[in-house]
Amino acid sequence: MRLRLKLFTFLCCFVLIVTTWFYFSSLPHCKLYSREGNKIVSSPPSLTSLKENRNGILNYTDWHYKEDPHEYAYIHNPTDLCMSNEVYENLFLLILVASHPENARRRYFIRKTWGSQSLFYASSKTRIVFLLGKDLTSNRTTQNQVAQEFLYHNDILQEDFVDTYLNLTIKSIMGLKWVSRFCPKATFVMKTDDDMLINIDRLLAYLQRASSTSFFGGKMAKTTVIRDYDNKFFVPRSVYPKDVYPPYCEGLGYLMSYDVVHKLYFTSLTTPLFPWEDVYIGMLLTQLPIKLINIPNFFAEGWYFDENDRIKLTRYAISKLRACFTFHSLSQNEMFQIWEMWRKKPVQFPQR
Repeated sequence: MRLRLKLFTFLCCFVLIVTTWFYFSSLPHCKLYSREGNKIVSSPPSLTSLKENRNGILNYTDWHYKEDPHEYAYIHNPTDLCMSNEVYENLFLLILVASHPENARRRYFIRKTWGSQSLFYASSKTRIVFLLGKDLTSNRTTQNQVAQEFLYHNDILQEDFVDTYLNLTIKSIMGLKWVSRFCPKATFVMKTDDDMLINIDRLLAYLQRASSTSFFGGKMAKTTVIRDYDNKFFVPRSVYPKDVYPPYCEGLGYLMSYDVVHKLYFTSLTTPLFPWEDVYIGMLLTQLPIKLINIPNFFAEGWYFDENDRIKLTRYAISKLRACFTFHSLSQNEMFQIWEMWRKKPVQFPQR
């Protein structure tokens, strides 16, 4: 009798263990803390467990250096954005804007200013598309808002990976993949963020003389890997053993010719992911290899503020502002003020 009882207990435990193992192994993603704060979010395939709570983002998770075939399903896909007759053969610049499902106000601002359809659609040379993952909280209101934007503007590209800071690399690969498949005639492609102000006229003037097979922006050369546990961008040697990153262009904004887009995407399929998106793109470029071209003053610094933290309005400052390519870390009011300066009269740009 005791033998039967022990055997029955053993079988029950065995079934419970096997069932539990199958359940957890079937889950598509594990958990981690996001870069935005201590929220548990679904991760890409290359992220696992938790570490002690320090300021460094990678202290919250073990990063496994692993390839990602990028097989995420489309939620919204503006397949005809580049395919209409008037755009297909004439698209000169396609701008990919990394956004978040909750950042509807930022997208609205871009559509009303430097990404205005009334300006873009006057010619067939420029188009814009916003890159989104799915909202961490699966908020139905947020997703409904995104769906309405897609229906009205046809400029939302969204896949079903969770939209977190650590998934920005996946988001950029999504953009590369989409351009390769749906915008094959684009001459140049720019990737930027939804908190940036972009001088479209300045970019177009520069690109008219740019060489093909190019990748350019604000080049970061010989950047030291941060080993300070308390730094936000701390990287342990187990993730990246070298002391210096390969050359890369800062992720706030960079430009590339279409053939580079295509090569980057296919190289990414066999290159393990890295947590910092701009560094990862630099890693891909070193394998091709493609020369990085630095555009001087591509990112405007804080010189345009006076002692009272207001934008300078002297004739020299305005002229210099008009010659800038991009701005970051400005309020929407400040960005609108600069954008209005750009619109007042045609800008004569100096020779490169």
